[in-house]
Amino acid sequence: MRRVWFRRIISLVWLLAAAVSLCHGGIALAVFDLVMGGYFGYHSFLYTKEEKRDGRR
Repeated sequence: MRRVWFRRIISLVWLLAAAVSLCHGGIALAVFDLVMGGYFGYHSFLYTKEEKRDGRR
C-alpha cells in the first residue's frame, strides 16, 4: 500500500508542476509534466486494483 500512496503523491506533484509550467508559458514542459503525472496516476490505479484483487491492504 505504501507504493500506491507514494505514486499518488508523486502524481499530484507532477500535475501541480504542469499547472505552474502552463501559467508561466512553458507549454512543452507542461505537456511533459502532464504525461508524467498521468503515468504515475495510472500506475497508482493499477496497483490499487491489484492489491484489492489479492486481498491485501
